[in-house]
Amino acid sequence: MLSLGRLRDCVMRLHEISKRGDARMADGAYTFLKEKLVEALENNSVFFVGAGISAPSGLPIFQGVSERLITMISQGEVGADDVTFLSKSLRPEVVYQIGIDELGPEVLLSMEVLEGGAPNPYHFLLAEILRRGGFILTTNVDDLIEKACRRIGLTSGQDFFICFGRTNDEDFKSYVARIEAGERLKPCIFKLHGSIDADDPEHKYDSIQFALRQVGKGLFEPRRKVLEYFHKNFDFWFLGYSCRDDFSVFPAFTANRSEKSSYWCEYDSGPLVASLMEDYRPRWELEQEESKPLEQERDIGLININHLLSMRGESYKFKGNLGKLLETRLCADLGIAFDVPTCRMSHEMLSLDRWARRTPAWRRHLFVSRLFEEGLRWDKAVEFCQKAARAPSAEQMTVQHRLADIYYKDATPEASEKAIQLYQQCVDSLDAGRIRASIKTSIANVLRRRGGRWLDEAHQKAAEAIKEFESSTTELEREADLEYARCLNIYGLSLYSKSKYDEARRFFESSIRIKSKLGDVDGIAESENAFSMALTQEGRRLLAAGQVDQAKAKFLEAIEHARAAVEARRKIGNRRGYAQNCRNLAWPYSELMKMSDREENRKEYFTKARDGYKAGITAWMRITPPPPTEVVTFTNILVALYNDFCLLTDDQEEKRKWALEDLQAYRRVLEEPKLKDKARLETRPPSTQQNLHQIRELLLAMGLSAEAKEAEEMLKQVEKSS
Repeated sequence: MLSLGRLRDCVMRLHEISKRGDARMADGAYTFLKEKLVEALENNSVFFVGAGISAPSGLPIFQGVSERLITMISQGEVGADDVTFLSKSLRPEVVYQIGIDELGPEVLLSMEVLEGGAPNPYHFLLAEILRRGGFILTTNVDDLIEKACRRIGLTSGQDFFICFGRTNDEDFKSYVARIEAGERLKPCIFKLHGSIDADDPEHKYDSIQFALRQVGKGLFEPRRKVLEYFHKNFDFWFLGYSCRDDFSVFPAFTANRSEKSSYWCEYDSGPLVASLMEDYRPRWELEQEESKPLEQERDIGLININHLLSMRGESYKFKGNLGKLLETRLCADLGIAFDVPTCRMSHEMLSLDRWARRTPAWRRHLFVSRLFEEGLRWDKAVEFCQKAARAPSAEQMTVQHRLADIYYKDATPEASEKAIQLYQQCVDSLDAGRIRASIKTSIANVLRRRGGRWLDEAHQKAAEAIKEFESSTTELEREADLEYARCLNIYGLSLYSKSKYDEARRFFESSIRIKSKLGDVDGIAESENAFSMALTQEGRRLLAAGQVDQAKAKFLEAIEHARAAVEARRKIGNRRGYAQNCRNLAWPYSELMKMSDREENRKEYFTKARDGYKAGITAWMRITPPPPTEVVTFTNILVALYNDFCLLTDDQEEKRKWALEDLQAYRRVLEEPKLKDKARLETRPPSTQQNLHQIRELLLAMGLSAEAKEAEEMLKQVEKSS
């Protein structure tokens, strides 16, 4: 973390660079770029390339392929607006994972749109890198680099290797063996996300399917070892790479430091600019982005880029249209010949269309339902799941189970009741075993979320589920079973609900152990969040017993676990989990605020708690449509925090500011009919009515009679409605 003085120096230095350096750098940027590329050609540098280098060849970006896939499989039953919503809300890799799960590997027929196109000057530059003995790592699955190599006379297997995951990653394993043996390394293209294999038409998408299985789990070990070796030992050039693949490449880049140089090429339509990213710059930009309040949208790509660069040695950035420069001038100056053939692109996905038309409608409906479920559009998810109910009788339980899962995730009281009914019907139709144990786990969690008189039954169901898992599977099988890990987590939550916090944490730890072994990032976040809640409750119990120091230690430990959950869910795009985890990150901060006897500390903890609750509200509001129950619940918690702070603070200006912010928060709620309805129905403390009563008293005590009258009118609206 930079000190305030150091940060101020950085800002002033950046200002001076912008005043003095940009124009001078612009004049010599081309010469500087050419010199650095000559060095790269001579010194076996590594080029890391992403989808941006293939766009000039007419290939669609992965999101575009995903959008066409949804349109084609739905056969027109999903409207254009909903297709756009799904393609923007879900990572393409997630869409493909769901497609393979529901429909089989045939969804990869959509990849045919990436098989056309002609290599562009980027690809000829990369082919020359290989000719000179360099190395290329890429997340692209197209074969345009290979085409460029063939056009300049290079032969795969003779002049260079290609590793893309053949036969259970044997090609990567073989290259790792060469590295570990200290052999002289032959130039190679490492395709980290698999490749379209033109030489094996019957299995040309197998390596892509293999890579998709790892989404959310990081790279396979042989691929990670290759990337980490080159990261540590070679200078890196980054071309057309967005640095947003948190699920695979980025974690491997940031696992270890390297003193080697980096050259980052960023597309811009303006003139070429070159700059030295002095050591403080990536860290400064990273801090600027990460220090934004949690509720503000952050640029994950920018954060990742600067995090990556801060883990390496000297860094340079080139900003401009490098592809155009290569075409018009740079390739010629580097002595690189290129001949771009004419190639007609087809974006019609004809093979996928023919296959989709033959696919039973109920299966296609389940696919669409899963997409909407992942996008948190429960109404649409239910609609398409109910359409799938026309499935053959043998598949009816599958559809029923899926519909129960949607209601389970919806979590409203009405949906929860439907979920329990459907789950129980599934349990009644099954013999004891792993699947029935998994369904009982879900029933237990629905009952636990209901609270009150349902908690004993929830604990009993979770205990039954664990026993069924243990009686129907071996210990070795359970150690590789994410459903069993989920069961451990929910059993731990049932113990937490019964105030058995120490015992609960042991089950959370066991759950995290299995999920970590299997690479389940979202599942780990789920258990880390539960761990945090248990620690916060332990802290509250210690505080009530007068053990202040021990309570503070528990709250600080809870914050670390909650922050791990928040960051994981933000990066993998789980908006619902992110919102919930933000609340549980704010909770221990609010407890620390209440126990602080110094105004400075009280304000610090208040600010962090406020940011967490507001981040949760913002996340719910970004869901289409925003879920009223969650928005109102989080608003009530946030307003209760404001009220607590007003009662604690000695700063009269702050007291006035946040009392008035209370009113503003409820103005937003009461002017929206759906939110207003939820506000009057929500009885769990802190309720809207309880908060408004307290707000009115606070405002009267401060002599703000007009504002107190407005709070009174708001209270009447809520009470009248109820």
